[in-house]
Amino acid sequence: MNGRLRVVALLALILAGCDTPRDVAWSMDHFLVNPPTELMQIKSVAFIELASPLADAKQAQQLNQWLYDDLQHRGLFNVQRISRNDFRCRELELDVNQPIGIREAQQIRQALGCDAVVLGELYHFQPYPRMQAGVNLRMIDLRNRTPLWGVKHTWDVSDKEVGRRIHKWWRENVRDDYEPANEDLVQMSPRWFLKFVSHEAVSTLPTRDELLRPATSDQ
Repeated sequence: MNGRLRVVALLALILAGCDTPRDVAWSMDHFLVNPPTELMQIKSVAFIELASPLADAKQAQQLNQWLYDDLQHRGLFNVQRISRNDFRCRELELDVNQPIGIREAQQIRQALGCDAVVLGELYHFQPYPRMQAGVNLRMIDLRNRTPLWGVKHTWDVSDKEVGRRIHKWWRENVRDDYEPANEDLVQMSPRWFLKFVSHEAVSTLPTRDELLRPATSDQ
């Protein structure tokens, strides 16, 4: 299956609510436009704050901030954060689980002044002692309604592989600034756990530097 067909197949499975093929190193359900350099054509993105069950609204707000920060740090495009209470969002009735029609794409682009939109939801959250977070994210190019990127995955701290990745993330990104605290904090604090979740989700997007890096040949 070629790259573009593979992206379409993954997207169809995600939108259908099915399990996607788990072929990345740490088993995340995600897709990325092929070739990824198409992301360089996007100048501005509107990040719509996550939908969530009412009981998880506080956690969704924490995750909104981490996602917004991490999207900006990829250096790919200008990112504006749009509250779900913004009158433009209420009028547009944006939903990550619903397709965007031609007219709706035009309305979103005109109302928000962006080339692409990121929609998402925190569809599951479970607190300590066995923290879990289920996140669904989707980026759509509003110029042609092409799916550019998406993630749908549930993180579970009881998973040993997740524990190994938490240890690696803490060691490489956090440890020096928060000693003597250790990675156990991530498995106990919703704030830190969601920061880790955001990092992993957004890391499936390349950085601007990675896209600009000349391709190397194995020849």
